[in-house]
Amino acid sequence: MVVWLHVSELYNPNSTIANVGAFWGRGVQLFFIVSAFTLLTVEHDVKYWRFLGRRFFRIFPMLYIGIVFYTIRNGMGASMYSPHGVTPIDVILNFAFLNAWFPNAAYSVMPGGWSISCEAMFYLAFPILMMKVRSVRESSIFLLFTIVGSLITMGLILKLGARGDPTIRSYSYLNPIGQAPAFAFGFLVYFVFHSVRNRKISHLISPIVVLSSLMTLVVLSGIGGPLARFHMIADGVLAILTLSVALSPPRWLVNPWTAYVGRISYSVYVIHFGVIGVIGRLFKDSVAAAPIAYLAIFAISIALSGLSYRFIERPMIRFGRSLIAPERPKLSLPAS
Repeated sequence: MVVWLHVSELYNPNSTIANVGAFWGRGVQLFFIVSAFTLLTVEHDVKYWRFLGRRFFRIFPMLYIGIVFYTIRNGMGASMYSPHGVTPIDVILNFAFLNAWFPNAAYSVMPGGWSISCEAMFYLAFPILMMKVRSVRESSIFLLFTIVGSLITMGLILKLGARGDPTIRSYSYLNPIGQAPAFAFGFLVYFVFHSVRNRKISHLISPIVVLSSLMTLVVLSGIGGPLARFHMIADGVLAILTLSVALSPPRWLVNPWTAYVGRISYSVYVIHFGVIGVIGRLFKDSVAAAPIAYLAIFAISIALSGLSYRFIERPMIRFGRSLIAPERPKLSLPAS
């Protein structure tokens, strides 16, 4: 979904390709929802600093490589997303995972870096949230709280931000508070899933809901206007889709191939921007060639990401685990 969004940016922003791509870019929010759901599933006894250590070694290698690569490739000059140019402070904020809190640093250094920063902020809060949010009711309250906070933050940024600054409108919701509802939806999906998964009707209606959710996304992608751009509507549809797939995983969505793509998806996210920069120029003058451009960019990104996962991500994950080994119970010596 995200790859299609960025491929669509090669074309006229008023074209059908670009309009559809803009909505299908909600793949980042889908990742946030699934991330919260997955962490709640696999993390049962979270030790705060160990959890952060494991997450750090999971995300920092490719992020740091991406920051260095894209800084060298794109330079420090002005661009659409950094009208005042990139400063050394912007680069430091990216290395510190704090760039999503600052409009000029959010996506000026590494394309898509704002979402990695938002994910890192969620990691900081997750152990606390896991202890405090423990039911459908509590996750619903948490979701409502994040929606209100997101709307207030969006309004304040648009009101106080510099008029005409191209970064402000998108930054108004591409920040950690603006993206919080997606993570909250993940909590709600998790607790709803565990409350209904043993009911037979859930497995009967799940395939229908999956198809209905996908159709809703397709319809919304062609509407345009405020409804399609109101990201929390998309978050809600994606949450329903996630719940439906979790209850009754369809083979065409959950299979060894999609599982593999899921494992290397972080590398795909970091790498595909560079692939677009090299391959995209061959297709940007022909809208008709957009599907071919997408397939070529996706295939090359998958191939490169398979290598980076094998030789960079996985070794660093193992190294992190070796440094943050679980506590072993102390053996007591028998009394003499």
